Amino acid sequence: MTKTKASNAQPLVKNSTFIGVQYDAKAVDAISSIATGLIENAKALGSLSQVLRSSNVSIDALLKIGQKEGK
Repeated sequence: MTKTKASNAQPLVKNSTFIGVQYDAKAVDAISSIATGLIENAKALGSLSQVLRSSNVSIDALLKIGQKEGK
């Protein structure tokens, strides 16, 4: 029985691409469009809240849950 020395050679990987998650161009465009729309919506809601605040408008809940008055 003969003994051989352990090799110190490291495995070599060439010309490979490792990708965890990859989105295609259509998905990236859709995500970007949705994000832009959400940002614009937030800006519009901020402007609306400024108008309502300066107009002394108060918006109360449309649905209130609680006990009847007088009980």
